Order: sequence, then structure tokens, then C-alpha cells
Amino acid sequence: MTKPASPGPTASTGLTPSPSPTTAAPSPLALATAVESFPDDPSGDSAAQAEVRAGWQEFERVIDKFVRDPDLKDLTETQYVTTGQEADDVVTGIWGLRDSNLRREGDLILRDAVISEPAINGDGVMMSEVRYCFDPKFMRTVDIDTCEQGGVEAIRPEDTMKVTVLMKLLPDGSWRAALTETELAPC
Repeated sequence: MTKPASPGPTASTGLTPSPSPTTAAPSPLALATAVESFPDDPSGDSAAQAEVRAGWQEFERVIDKFVRDPDLKDLTETQYVTTGQEADDVVTGIWGLRDSNLRREGDLILRDAVISEPAINGDGVMMSEVRYCFDPKFMRTVDIDTCEQGGVEAIRPEDTMKVTVLMKLLPDGSWRAALTETELAPC
């Protein structure tokens, strides 16, 4: 798996947006209000997996906020949902989008999530993996000034990615993203 130059996948700020009625045939981006960013049924999660899921979804919500709004300059909040390499990668990715004059719009879907039961690794740290499909069919990466589809590095609505987020349990009890790996592949 390879790490993209732009930040890891992001999710909408609303977990269950309400559908909005339309009279004309809506574009795929307009339909985004009728989809959920996290459509999976978490009812089968153990209590520990539910805690990991909550930490992962908060990570996605925070990153999404910053890749959508280039006017947000203080990235401190990203450090509350990340740790280790991911803390650096997220900041680098957000500034990379901004340096390219890009932002995200619309909604994406993070589906088919499989969350491993947390376990202690060889270093004595509690970890869990979240594997899911990043589905951007209702989102675009656009130029901030023109709103035109971004350059060659921009994620296209037809591109899906297999994603693995390694989540780490910190001493304060929070689950934070420690590393994100992505693979551009159908899912």
C-alpha cells in the first residue's frame, strides 16, 4: 500500500444528512445529501470496537473540516485525533492541498468498515485496524478560486480506495489515528 500525497480520506461533517427534495434530475454531488458518510451498521461491534469506531469517525470528521475550508489556519485540532506519523502526515497533506490551491466539496462515503478487535502489540500498545472503502462518488477536489476539478493528483469521483487506518489507544483513553495507508483500487 502507498501513502497518497494528499491527506487521508475524509468524511462529511454530518454523519446522517437528511435527503433534500429536488425537482430536476440532480447531479451526483447534489445527491450527496441523501447518503450517509458512515453507512455501515455498527450493531455488531463489541464495546471496544465501538470505541475505536468513535475515534476513527472523529478523526475523519476533523480532517474533513480542514480539507474543505482553506480559511482554517490553526490545525491544532488535527493533533487531538492523531498521533505518531499520522499527526505529521495529516498536516503535510492539508498544507499540500492548500499549496496546490485545492479544497474538497460534496460528500463521500466510507463504507464496508471492518474494525479489528483491539489487541496489545509487541511494544505493549493497544492497537486496532480500521479497513474500509473510501468512495468519493459524491465529492470532488476542486480549485479554490475556479471550483474546477483539481489537477492530476486530485481524487476523482470514480476513484475508490482501499484504506487501512491504524488506531492507537493513548493513556488518556482516546483512540487516535497513528497511520493511514491507501491503495487506489476498486472496492
